Amino acid sequence: MTDTVRTVGAALLLLLSVLAVAAVPVAGHGTGPEEVVNETVAVDNETQSVYLEVENTSANVTAHFYHVNGSNETLVTNATLSASGDNATDLYEFDEAAGLDAENYSEVKVVAHVPENETVERTEVGVIQKVSGGAGGIGGTGKSITTVGVLAVVAVGAILYKRD
Repeated sequence: MTDTVRTVGAALLLLLSVLAVAAVPVAGHGTGPEEVVNETVAVDNETQSVYLEVENTSANVTAHFYHVNGSNETLVTNATLSASGDNATDLYEFDEAAGLDAENYSEVKVVAHVPENETVERTEVGVIQKVSGGAGGIGGTGKSITTVGVLAVVAVGAILYKRD
């Protein structure tokens, strides 16, 4: 019985340690705004947008999006994100309407800050690619593959049902 209590106690201690490490916020203490993101991503002619997503913030997140050309960085736009509350998220897409110029720049830098002593549980920077369009569907008819698949299953089912 004592071995069981020790094993359970050790397992609980390990679990609490893991949870404590996982609960450490992205930003913490400092003497000014806390940088929570400083990431550069590649863009090209197929880039639709660059996004910043934040989750569970204790204050507004200020984001800056820069075009990068070699060692030169040009501020293009700023955004404010807020995701206060349990499991709250906010997303900003830096796209052509916001000034994205993926034809003339090969990289975009995203820098984000929160006020001193504020936190952000999670951040994510990513690129969304353009989706090439065509006539759509099967043979340009506009029918989706899902619709055609469902119709095929129904037709096979009807044939098998009639055989019985």
